[in-house]
This record gives sequence, C-alpha cells and structure tokens, in this order.
Amino acid sequence: MCDVDHFKAINDQHGHLVGDDVLRELGERLTHGLRLGEDWVARIGGEEFAIVLPETGRFQAQAIAERLRVAISTMPMGSGERALTVTASFGFCSLEAPYSHAIDLSEKLVIAADSALYKSKGAGRNRVSEVLLQG
Repeated sequence: MCDVDHFKAINDQHGHLVGDDVLRELGERLTHGLRLGEDWVARIGGEEFAIVLPETGRFQAQAIAERLRVAISTMPMGSGERALTVTASFGFCSLEAPYSHAIDLSEKLVIAADSALYKSKGAGRNRVSEVLLQG
C-alpha cells in the first residue's frame, strides 16, 4: 500500500487540479518502477494506491517499496512554479509460509498491508513498514 503524505495540504494550498496532477504523476512513477506484465498498481481511494507484487519475496518487496519511495521523494512533481516535493508512506505484508487460511487470504493481505502503512504514518511518514502475516 502507498499513501501520499499530507495530501490534504497539497489540495488546500495548491488546489484540486494540482492534487490530481500529483496523483497522476505518482501513479506513473509507481508503474514505471515495477515489472512489466507481472506487477500492477491500482488507486483504491483518495490518495491511496495498492501495489501488487506476485511471487515476490519479503526482502525483494521491501527493496521495491524503498526504491519507489525514493523515486517519489527525490524528484519534484510537476514543473516550473507548480513543481512540488511530495513524499509517500508505504506498508507491505509478507506471508509466513505455509499459510493455512487461504479462504480469506486476499482480505487479510490488504488488512495487513494497510496496518503496515499506518505504522509508516505513525513513525513519521516517508518510510516503508512491514507486517508479517502468520498462518
């Protein structure tokens, strides 16, 4: 999961059109940082995105999330007077194999990743956090 830090302030200070531009550019940066045809990104509400990394190990997922975080925070979004420095917080979950409760697995993965995202927000934002889902 990825969430733009302080997005309400962007909308309040620069307007909703600029906020929309930030979301589009952030989505592009996320997409360009993933494996073509395997990984995918979806906006799931407001300024929050789900990033799905099939068959990706725990340490690889953490490295990918960190790379995406840096790609967002190190280059301003937009250009000229509208260029804004934006940061994002990330949360991801890993499975402890084997996982015995496959029926509710997708829902539990989303809940765990969201919990990890809130850990990042609570720890100061602009970071990556993990929750280990144990079976």
